[in-house]
Amino acid sequence: NRPGVVGPDVQEISDPNVVYAGCRVKASVTAFGFNNVSKGVAFALNNVQFLRDGERLDGGMAASEEFDSEMSNEPASLSDVEKGLL
Repeated sequence: NRPGVVGPDVQEISDPNVVYAGCRVKASVTAFGFNNVSKGVAFALNNVQFLRDGERLDGGMAASEEFDSEMSNEPASLSDVEKGLL
């Protein structure tokens, strides 16, 4: 099962883009040990509470932040590419 995600107000969040690498969360986890081929401890993520935005750690940027609105139907020209505009 996927972990449940709620906001600071404990209301369910269904948008998968709200939680990202770098945002601040509280997490409920279950720890379990194993002793098969190797020994170790692993954690299962149960649920997450989104607390606030933070600096992105994945180096990525939301598409809406990276691009300006382009309402033109004209194709990009090769000269724009050569000038580094695209």
